[in-house]
Amino acid sequence: MKKDEPEYSLKNCLKDINQDLIFYGGKNLLGKVVIFSLNISFKLIFWYRISRYCYLKSKMARRALPLIKYRQYIFGGNEIDYRAKLGNRIKFTHPSGVIIGAGVIIEDEVTIFQQTTFGSHGHKDEPKSYPTIKQGAIIYSGAKVIGGITVHENAVIGANSVVLTDVPKNTTAVGIPAKTIE
Repeated sequence: MKKDEPEYSLKNCLKDINQDLIFYGGKNLLGKVVIFSLNISFKLIFWYRISRYCYLKSKMARRALPLIKYRQYIFGGNEIDYRAKLGNRIKFTHPSGVIIGAGVIIEDEVTIFQQTTFGSHGHKDEPKSYPTIKQGAIIYSGAKVIGGITVHENAVIGANSVVLTDVPKNTTAVGIPAKTIE
């Protein structure tokens, strides 16, 4: 992921937005216009990219952040904090109700379904309080991934699971609290 702080220029932001348009099906100009206008999943990632750019650009640009956050919540019923770090080719299959907290790191090629939450455990004394989702993970509907844990490569989180511990690569976690199965 290249969006580590100040190197995230406008050129990089626009490049990521174009890659997102292509990923969501905009292979030509007309397709990109349709995706940009009508695809709710694309709009979620689009507004995240814009807010991330504003956050890293300057104090003046940060003044737009509350408006963008409000727009995400009112029009999409979801929220991705501008301090979260998202990779490329993230697929929001049904994006309503998706909440991604400030310190969350989501790598490339992750699939996320509706009503999922990625958040902090709230313990201020621990150094890492937000989850890291590694490449290729799939998070199904209603899952809650809480705390400074890691969901490793190609792991699957079952629907309505509450994940409080690390999920090893190539495994499935289900239940409340989630336990891994193979």
